[in-house]
Amino acid sequence: MPGRNDVRVSGPLAAPRLWWTWDHGEPFRYQCRTSVIIDGKEEILDERPIGIRQVDLGEGWQWRLNGRTVFIRGSNYIGSQWLSGLTAEQTGRDVELARVANLNMLRVHAHVTVPSFYDACDRQGILVWQDLPMQWGYRDEATTYAVARNMVHDVVELHGWRPSVAFWCAHNEAPWNEPWMAVEAGKFVPDQNQRLDHELAALFKQIDPSRPALANSGAGDGHTYPGWYWGEWTDVSELPGGAFVSEYGAQAVPVKESLRSFLPEDATADDWQFHGFQHYENRVKAGVTFDMPVDEVIEKTQRYQALIIQNSTETYRRKKRERVQGVLQFMLVDPWPCISWSVLDFERRPKLGYRALQRAMQPVLPSIEAENNYYTSHDNVVFGVWWINDHPYPFRDAQLSWELVDDHDRVVDSAGCAVHLLPDNARRVLQAGPFTLNPGQYRLRTMILDRNRELLGENDWTFVVADDAVADASAVQIAL
Repeated sequence: MPGRNDVRVSGPLAAPRLWWTWDHGEPFRYQCRTSVIIDGKEEILDERPIGIRQVDLGEGWQWRLNGRTVFIRGSNYIGSQWLSGLTAEQTGRDVELARVANLNMLRVHAHVTVPSFYDACDRQGILVWQDLPMQWGYRDEATTYAVARNMVHDVVELHGWRPSVAFWCAHNEAPWNEPWMAVEAGKFVPDQNQRLDHELAALFKQIDPSRPALANSGAGDGHTYPGWYWGEWTDVSELPGGAFVSEYGAQAVPVKESLRSFLPEDATADDWQFHGFQHYENRVKAGVTFDMPVDEVIEKTQRYQALIIQNSTETYRRKKRERVQGVLQFMLVDPWPCISWSVLDFERRPKLGYRALQRAMQPVLPSIEAENNYYTSHDNVVFGVWWINDHPYPFRDAQLSWELVDDHDRVVDSAGCAVHLLPDNARRVLQAGPFTLNPGQYRLRTMILDRNRELLGENDWTFVVADDAVADASAVQIAL
């Protein structure tokens, strides 16, 4: 008889191979085929690769994958403003660039992207934080509720079977948690969209109890921008925000070849602003204005972004398990020809920030705790040297070392010691300094070797020593 019959089949799978992120194992997938036999002939209804894994989010944002604690190292992602133009080759390349940058999660920020992106994350072992396409404020009316509920059902049906999709988020920066919106909206409404968001989170948990869900990003997780929207870049040491930092970073202008493809030499201030350039923040924080020589604008903004990314990422990671359980830098790629917080521009040309992100996100990192990147010749210059190990296994009989070199690459001082890297942990074990240095540019380099003297991770921090105190850090920005 014509009609529909929903059938659910379940059963044990003996000793299954699990799906892991690339840094914890193999993203193993099974081929799942659904078929029916009609008159002795098999008709395939569906066939797709699936993974077996369990994601849990405990108190204080502690992530577990297959029962194992995982520190999240990631970024936010919007591949394109025009999703119809995103090809499988492009999304596969974006995910590969994320993996090469040592990331194990991408947040699909305030939209649902093309299927090939999720295919690539499944294949390459990258977790996905999936937002609903809800950004800032909406009218609290019945139509909004109905449309949003339908979106929850749609996105779970579309991607709820994927091993990479680990987390649902109903809304990004909803007005009930963002008093700054009053500047744009004219007033702050503390309950606008609040009921909606919590109902959507509950609906996610109801129809997909296998994944954690959040009502609103920015309420519980941290959107922290010290050195950009407020304060100085060194203020990140105060660890603002939540135990999971889902946004942080700064803008940077892309390389000239990319920039000139959408902003000609005679572009006005309005043209720059239309393409995303934040005049106030770039002037006050990065020390640039759009009408400076363009090479200087590019250099200074990229160096400042790299400084923010390196210092913030390392600071948060040094507090793993104590205060911070993961970080998502903002953001990976430019979705259109623009100036933004991304580390890869619209053409996927890297900014200095990409290399800084790649280095700061190494699973094994010899981290440098720096109070500043400029000093005077009268200062005692001191750095803390840490090891950070995100792997679930130890490294015994490793060697951690540092060396200070001047601008002629001559070694000023050095030291090292044997270390035992505990699994999933971080420790401060060495002090570099105190140094009293002559004016010039210096680089502190760190390295961790395993017991076979194979490289596990390396890092560096460049700083300037001046004759007199420098009030503006942007005046002495140096290459990272």
